[in-house]
Amino acid sequence: MVICRCHNHAGAELVKLGYIFSVHPIGYPDTAVICGIKGCQCPALVWLKKEDLAAYQASKRIFDIPNQALKVKTI
Repeated sequence: MVICRCHNHAGAELVKLGYIFSVHPIGYPDTAVICGIKGCQCPALVWLKKEDLAAYQASKRIFDIPNQALKVKTI
């Protein structure tokens, strides 16, 4: 599973949880993917764990998100 966090909320905590690499969602920074931290409305990066990174490097581009990991910004 991946997690979505903005630059402000990425750091050592994500590394402790096993997230090692980030990728831009489509349209970043003008994306509908918003940081999953309560109260934050910044565009988010998609953070990958080791197994997700391997899938990404093998051209996988759609990833499952755990419940309440992000918010969706609509037009």
